[in-house]
Amino acid sequence: MASQGEETERAKAPLILVEPETAFWLAGSILGLMQSSVICVVSLQSPADLEIDPIKAAMTQLVPHARLMPPDSEASLEENLLQCVHAWQAAVQRDRSVPVFGPCSISRMNGGAEGATKVRFRFAVPSDHLEATRMALAWTIMAVNRLAAGVGNLDGTLSELGNSLAAMQNSLMPYAMKGTNGFRFMEAAMELGIPYHTVVHDMIAYGQGKNSIRLFSTISEHTTWMGGIFSKDKYLTAQVLRRFGLPAPNHRLVSDEEAAVEAAAALGYPVVVKPTDQEQGVGVFPSIRTEEALRARYADARKISKLILVEQHVAGEDFRITVMNGEVIKIMRRRPGGVTGDGKRSVALLLEDVRKASEKESGRSWKNRVSLKLDDEALAILHEDGCSPDTIPEEGVFVPLRRKANVSAGGFHELIPFDQVHSDNLRMAVRVAEILQLDFAGVDLLIPDISKSWRESHAIICEVNAQPQIGYRDTPEIFKEILRKLMPGKATIPLHLIILENEKVPKFNAARMAAKLGCNGLAFRNRSWIDGFGWSRPFDNDLAAARSLLIDKSLTGALIVTSDEELKRHGLASAHFDTIKILLESADTSQALSGLIRLTYDLVTPHSRHVQIVRPPA
Repeated sequence: MASQGEETERAKAPLILVEPETAFWLAGSILGLMQSSVICVVSLQSPADLEIDPIKAAMTQLVPHARLMPPDSEASLEENLLQCVHAWQAAVQRDRSVPVFGPCSISRMNGGAEGATKVRFRFAVPSDHLEATRMALAWTIMAVNRLAAGVGNLDGTLSELGNSLAAMQNSLMPYAMKGTNGFRFMEAAMELGIPYHTVVHDMIAYGQGKNSIRLFSTISEHTTWMGGIFSKDKYLTAQVLRRFGLPAPNHRLVSDEEAAVEAAAALGYPVVVKPTDQEQGVGVFPSIRTEEALRARYADARKISKLILVEQHVAGEDFRITVMNGEVIKIMRRRPGGVTGDGKRSVALLLEDVRKASEKESGRSWKNRVSLKLDDEALAILHEDGCSPDTIPEEGVFVPLRRKANVSAGGFHELIPFDQVHSDNLRMAVRVAEILQLDFAGVDLLIPDISKSWRESHAIICEVNAQPQIGYRDTPEIFKEILRKLMPGKATIPLHLIILENEKVPKFNAARMAAKLGCNGLAFRNRSWIDGFGWSRPFDNDLAAARSLLIDKSLTGALIVTSDEELKRHGLASAHFDTIKILLESADTSQALSGLIRLTYDLVTPHSRHVQIVRPPA
C-alpha cells in the first residue's frame, strides 16, 4: 500500500491526462479502426509501483460488460492500461445503445529518457458521436485516476463513482439508437466483418454496393408498403386474417364512450380496450370487468388515439412468434410483470427481489422496461384476486402485478424451443407473414396451450408487428444468423484507393484507371460517378462523395481518389481496400517515406495488404 504522502502526491498528478487541444473527431476510418474515431494525445504518469490489477478489479464492478482483452506481453504497462481504458469507455456507451465497436489504436509518441515517468501516446478510439465519446472517455479516465491514487474506503469510492457513472450515462441518451434491433445488427456486422454505413438516421446499409442490404430495425428494403400499412392497423389486420380463415379477435371499432359501453355489453365482459394504431402495448387495457372501469379506460385510451377498439377478452398464454422470409426464427412466451411465490415471503418482499434482479441485468437488455412497483394497477389486480401486498403466495404460484405482457410494461419473457410448439401454430405464423407480405413479422398469439393446434383451441392472433424486436438476451447469436441469411454471399466489392500527395490534381485519367481496375464507380475531387455518369452535385468533401458510392446498389467496384489533406481531415470511406497507392507529386522519391508522407503511410497501412508509394503516372 502507498503511504498517505504518496497518495496525496498521486492525486496532484493524475495517472492519465488527456491533452485537450489535441483531441479531434474523424468521420471516416483511420489507423485500423472500423468506424469513426476520436483521436487525442494522452500523457501517463507511470509510478514504479503502479499495479493495474486492483484498478481492473474495481472497474469491473462499475463496468461489468467491458470486453477486456488479455494483457499483451509485448506491450508496455501503459499500453495495456490504455487498452483497458478503451474497453471501459466503449462499454459505458454501448450500455446506453451508443454503437461503439472494434479495437483502438495506441502509438507511443516519444521514447522518453531512461527512468522517465511521463509517457505520451497517440490514442484513437472508435466513436459514433464526438460528444458521447468525450463524456465516456472523461468519466473513465477520472475513475481510473481516482482508483490509481489509492482509496481508503473502496466501497464508498465505488458508490460515488457508480453515481457519477449513472449521471453520465443519462447524458448519453440523446446519442442512443432507438429500439434494440439496429444496435444489435451493427454489433453483429462488426463481429462478422461486414462493413456498414448509415444511409440516414437509423437506416443502415450492410455490405457495399451491389452486395448490400438496407435495414431500418427489422424493416428491410424488401418489406412491402402494403404489409407495413396493414400491420400498423389492428382493425385492418384482423379483417384481412378473417378473410383467410385465420383466428382474428372479435372486436368493434368505436367512436365514443357510449359506443364503447354498447360494444362491451354485446361482446360480454371482460373486454379489452386498445388503440388500433399503436404498438408495444401503448394504450392497451386488458381484462376490464365493469362498465365503470370501461369508461375510465376508454378515456385513457382516447388520450393516445382517436381510433379505439373494444375487444372480447380471450384467456390464454401470450406468445410472440417471429418470422423471417417464410421461416420461424424465434418463439417467446410473454407474461405480465409479477412475482412467483416461495411459500415464505410476502408479495411485497418478493417484488423487492425482482426489482434488484432487474437492476443487475444489462442496461441495454432492459432499458425500456417499466420498473415493477405496488402502484394503483398492481393493487387493483391483487384486490381482484383476493390478495394484498402482505399475502404470502404458495411456492411456484405466479401473482401478476400487471395486465399487459409487454416488456415495456414490466413484463417478462422466456425462450420456447421449437419442439414444444405444435407444427400447425408454426405454419400459421408463416402463413400470416405471407398474407400480409412481410419479410419480418412478429405474430402475437394468445392460446391456452401452444403445444396443441390453434384449430383445437380458442386461440387468436391479437397483433402482427411488421417491425418486431428480435431480442438479444436469450439468443445473442440470432442477429449474426439473420445477417448471414440476408447476405449469404460476399458482403464487400472491389475497392481501390489513390491518395494524392497534395491538393494538386496529377495528370492522369482517373476514369480510365477505374475501368482498368474493373470498377464502374469513381469518387474524385468531392464528386462521384457510376457507369460514367455523374448523378450528384458536388459533396462537401471527398469522404461524403465516396460514401455515396458505397451505399449505391448499382456499384460493382470503385476507385476512390482523395488527397493527403482530405484524408487527415475526414478519414477513409471504408475500413478495407484491395489496394492503396500514395501518388507523389515529384519524381524525386528520396524523401518519399519522410515527414507527412510517412505519416500518411502509417495511417492507412492497417486498411490494406497492398500499400504503395509511387510517382504519378504520365
